[in-house]
Amino acid sequence: MRPQGGGGTPVLIARGFTTEKKLDWHTEVKSVEAASPDSPIYLVNWGSKEMLELAGFLAPGAGLAGGAVLEGMVKHASKKLAKKAGPAGFALGALDLVKNPWTVAVNRANKTTLALAAIIQRSNLESVVLVGGHSLGGRVMLNLATALAGAAGTENEVRVEAVYLQGAAIGQDATRDSVGEALSGVVHNYHFHNDVVLGRLYSAAMGGRKAIGFEGLDASFAVNHDVSDAVKSHSAYYENVELSRALEG
Repeated sequence: MRPQGGGGTPVLIARGFTTEKKLDWHTEVKSVEAASPDSPIYLVNWGSKEMLELAGFLAPGAGLAGGAVLEGMVKHASKKLAKKAGPAGFALGALDLVKNPWTVAVNRANKTTLALAAIIQRSNLESVVLVGGHSLGGRVMLNLATALAGAAGTENEVRVEAVYLQGAAIGQDATRDSVGEALSGVVHNYHFHNDVVLGRLYSAAMGGRKAIGFEGLDASFAVNHDVSDAVKSHSAYYENVELSRALEG
């Protein structure tokens, strides 16, 4: 992490997989500063190798140019499963999915959460605001909120004042009730229903589960913001979503 000035509640930003080569954080910082101008901002860099491999896996030589590439990849994965007859075949097909760059990146995101929680708990921070955008960055931050909530009432307690998720690549989980109990504010979940990456790829790779960045977060501590009219691609949140509106609401 690297900090950027201010004296309010620290804000941590974790980005998603299409930003692995982007060194300029201007868009993300500007968005957070509009919502919380007095806060120090910590930029979380993680998983660049996995993110680069994942980008190539999704659309070799073309970035994330369109839904056709993703649709073809999902169909390919489904055909691999279908061709292998019987339970053993389906197990081998599932193994192919487990070893693909998406699942590797998901596992790295989960490990990043644990490392980040340990770093924060060893710091002198009393409270934080977590901003996950987009995709696996949202996964890191929601899991981080869960991890920090688990330390509430202990000497390692760090309060989570609010969480902002943008197109988060993580599914529903009733065991996150502890997050709401430990939150000073709420989880603001920005989602849109035409997200090809989450609607097709995530669902295929995660056994049919739906991502909260696609369908919304079903939890008492969540405020869902359907931004389908404003956001047109999986990585276009910071340019089109005003976090300050959520703070005011």
